[in-house]
Formats: sequence, C-alpha cells, structure tokens
Amino acid sequence: MNQKYDAQNIGMDRKFILREVSQDVLTPKCINHNGMKIFLVVVSIIGLILTIVPSVLVFTGHLSRESQKQLMLYGMILWFGAAPFWIKEQKL
Repeated sequence: MNQKYDAQNIGMDRKFILREVSQDVLTPKCINHNGMKIFLVVVSIIGLILTIVPSVLVFTGHLSRESQKQLMLYGMILWFGAAPFWIKEQKL
C-alpha cells in the first residue's frame, strides 16, 4: 500500500524529526546515568543552600553584606548551572 504524501504529512514528519534531533542535542547522553544525576542534584542543592543561608547569617549579624553577595552569586551560578539538566519534563 502506497502512502500518499501531501504538504501536511511532510510538515508533520519534519516537526517530529526536529523534535527528536533537538532532544538529542540538548540532553547529553551522560546525564541519563544515575551517578551523574545524583551529582547534579547535590550541586544544585548546595547552590540553593548558598542562596538562602547567607541571608540568614546577615540578618543575625554573623556575615557581612559583601560576603553575602558573593556567596549568593556562587549559589545562583551553581543552581542555574546544574538544575536544568535534572529538572525536566518526563516524556509521555
């Protein structure tokens, strides 16, 4: 049985191919391993801790504002560098 291709079918095939290619390009294969995922979770949690704890320490008077800004910057970089790779939508 021959399948007749019209413009709509070809467009759907392109969207499917582009979606599959973009998933492969955006998600490196090594991140699917449990060890790498655990590492990324730990790094991102450390980043969250570095964004919350310095503010509490400044409030209690145990840390200067300059140190707080530096630690929160490092925490932000860790969080946004690690979290997107393990927090993602599941494929249906």
